[in-house]
Amino acid sequence: MSKVASILFILISTSLSLSGQNQPPRITPNRTILFVCEHGAARSTIAAAYFNKIAIEKRLNFQAIFRGTTPQDTLTAGTKLGLIKDGFDVSKMKPLGVQKQILIMRIKL
Repeated sequence: MSKVASILFILISTSLSLSGQNQPPRITPNRTILFVCEHGAARSTIAAAYFNKIAIEKRLNFQAIFRGTTPQDTLTAGTKLGLIKDGFDVSKMKPLGVQKQILIMRIKL
């Protein structure tokens, strides 16, 4: 995959659910955005983290995940430090490989 085309934005449909009877409904995201970069350890991670932050703030019905075409074992040191400095919890962030099945799913752009 070329570096120019290293980040892909893919919307994947999932299910919608609303909860809460006497309070404003909490929206469980029904669409997932997949950010992909070569190693899944920097660019896609950062994009997903900030997208999710904004989606929560704006109550958008989306969530983002990140993957790599050839994933590293861990996030880069710079990515960890930058995200921690900006208030993100990186303890559960781990680069994973993008699966062919994800890319074959119905895509909405």
